[in-house]
Amino acid sequence: MLQDKNWQTYRDLKEVLSLNVRRQLFLAVCDDPNFCQYLVNQLDMESRCNGTPLDSEIPRWVTLELEADDPNLVHQIDRWYNVANHQEIQKSLPLSPNSPPRRRKDDWMKVSPLDLSPHVPREFSPGFQFFGVQRLMQKSPTQQWSFLQNLEYIAQRYLDLAWDWNLLIWIPRPWLFSIQQSVPRFWHCHTGLFEFVAEPLPTHSRGGGALKGQVKELAELPPQEEEEQKLGTGVRETQRPVVVKTDTLQEVQEAIAAQRKTLEELEEDAIARLDLLNDLGNLYWILSRKTTNREEGLAALKQAIQTYEQALSHPQIKSQPQGYTRLQNNLGIAYGELSRHENPVEGLEKAIAAYQSALSHQRKPADQSYDRVSDQDSQHYASTQNNLGTAYWNLAQHQEAAKNLKQAIAAYQEALKYYHPDRDALSYGMIQNNLGTAYWNLSRYHNSKDYLQLAIWSYQLALQYRTLETNPSGYTATQNNLGTTYWHLANQSDAPIEQKREHLKECIGAYQKVIEALENTKPEGSLNLTFDPIATHNNLGVALYQLAMSAHQVGSKDKSDILEPLELSLKHHIEAWTRWQNNPQMAHTALNYLLQAVRSIYNEGGIDAQNRALAQVPRNLLPEILNRL
Repeated sequence: MLQDKNWQTYRDLKEVLSLNVRRQLFLAVCDDPNFCQYLVNQLDMESRCNGTPLDSEIPRWVTLELEADDPNLVHQIDRWYNVANHQEIQKSLPLSPNSPPRRRKDDWMKVSPLDLSPHVPREFSPGFQFFGVQRLMQKSPTQQWSFLQNLEYIAQRYLDLAWDWNLLIWIPRPWLFSIQQSVPRFWHCHTGLFEFVAEPLPTHSRGGGALKGQVKELAELPPQEEEEQKLGTGVRETQRPVVVKTDTLQEVQEAIAAQRKTLEELEEDAIARLDLLNDLGNLYWILSRKTTNREEGLAALKQAIQTYEQALSHPQIKSQPQGYTRLQNNLGIAYGELSRHENPVEGLEKAIAAYQSALSHQRKPADQSYDRVSDQDSQHYASTQNNLGTAYWNLAQHQEAAKNLKQAIAAYQEALKYYHPDRDALSYGMIQNNLGTAYWNLSRYHNSKDYLQLAIWSYQLALQYRTLETNPSGYTATQNNLGTTYWHLANQSDAPIEQKREHLKECIGAYQKVIEALENTKPEGSLNLTFDPIATHNNLGVALYQLAMSAHQVGSKDKSDILEPLELSLKHHIEAWTRWQNNPQMAHTALNYLLQAVRSIYNEGGIDAQNRALAQVPRNLLPEILNRL
């Protein structure tokens, strides 16, 4: 859910794009790379959900990341068309909005974008949105100038009526100034400017079980699968594929060889093959996680899937319900992991099908049967429901968001019925956290206030069992998400000002608890954090600034109501800037907020207050601050 100003800007942008008027050059300004990526993904996802005209097989909008080493938009678009002209795609296959158009039976364009004109049929001319311009800040002046020259060339071609497609470029504000000053022709040709202000989002995942060497970042903290949690031996069978202890890569490889040899000695229809194939699949799964080579890891993961499927094709499998459900659950975990690396929709749909098959053959325990929570049936059923919910959540990031999120919520709610909060505190807290994340996501599509409140209640329930003492990583992650959810609730357009201030105070309190917990747990690296703690400092600074500015709206006459939160805001933005020195884009974002705080402190408290504020600024940053003030 976007705050009011951003929501209106985003709606204006979507409305302009939906008109499908040709030969448009749009600029979208956003300084925060994470928030910019969120907006790009949101626009891309909604474009997919809206679909394309039935009589056209070409997407209306294509999303491309600028190649910072060779920042030539024309060449990238040209390559996209070249792939379209030569790639064979079967008519029956679904078309991804960011895939090249399929061949048409009668008329297929054999032109590059350099040759497009108003005479080319409209459906042959998708629009292109580019992101990633901020990465040019780390490149040489020659590469930066090459990008500006490319914009100049594009402007000339538009003026000559040589091109017919639309272009949307996402840029940080410094590049807006550079374009205005260095390529005035492009600036005069642009037909729309959309400016966004940064706002905090739930922070990024640093892993989620990806193979080594590849980390998938998400726009929000993703729900957790039980296979990622160490919840004890009682649910280990559905936590992850079960196998004997294997500490080293060599031990795993030796175990695989031994298992394969044993299988070769058995008849094809021997019932003992089921357990052996399941264990072999588990060994391949573990191998995929232990290998340091990505390609080898993927090959091992696919071999695990193949082995599970081989076991499920055994003629006697249906006579072994426990073995069947175990194999289907392991297959779902493996497909879910594969979806993080390739063909995400296909992999997630197969994971969902596997979990559903497992559930259909599991004995469903009696609802609210808390006297039997220690029974493995109850825990296995709940664990599979949680994993099903997480698969639906991940699928919602790719298609039919609202529908799949509601399916995720239903699965999480079903799982909660079979965990007693007092006896299974870690599991119960984890699933409540997952439920809150699903509600937060659903708030972006409709009934945002109600779903945000439901998310808050779920996070608050989770925190009763994800305590700092028992689960510090889970505690800080849930507190962080609680703070972000309160921030979004505070920025609802119809909320009274006093209510907004209360929500901001709750947001600030949650973020402060995160930072306090991290300061009391040194080093931070000792915790398995799934979010960026530096972003928490920056987000806290944003919330404090808003609280300070809102004091005017309630008629506060006490300057301390404004200056105290402003000074705290400055402190946290300084902390973020200092710790983000290895991330120039994020450091630049923190610097802009820092400047905003210093200016507001001067406006509210005069030169003395400004001098006190500047005394907190690192000495090496003072010249730039003073120059920009």
